[in-house]
Amino acid sequence: MSLHQMSRLARSRMGPLSSLHSRRRVHYVELRLVSWTLVSQNVFAASHWTVEFMSH
Repeated sequence: MSLHQMSRLARSRMGPLSSLHSRRRVHYVELRLVSWTLVSQNVFAASHWTVEFMSH
């Protein structure tokens, strides 16, 4: 049983609450994704700067 099927089953079981809950979860995932992207960009920039500094 896949994660997608499980989430669908849980949603059908939850009923009216599901729409609100799933929307909150999607928002949470988006926040996680944005923060992860920012962190990875910062790490990339920092490592790039370190390489530049070391090469001189």
